[in-house]
Amino acid sequence: MVMRRGRRVLALFVGFEDTNAWAFFDSGDGWKKFREDQEDAHTNMAIYAAHAKATGSFVDYDEEPAGFVRLLTVF
Repeated sequence: MVMRRGRRVLALFVGFEDTNAWAFFDSGDGWKKFREDQEDAHTNMAIYAAHAKATGSFVDYDEEPAGFVRLLTVF
């Protein structure tokens, strides 16, 4: 897993399907999908990312090898 620190959320995409939320961070790695295995965690990360984008807050996120965001921390 790769931990990215001190990033900003530049864009969000939430699809009509369950567990289909994505974020684009300023890390330059492209779009990242929030983990799909736990629906509540997926929803919460999308909410936290929306808050971070709206307030311009920094985030740390833990990325799995498959490209999913496993953990998101807003500060």
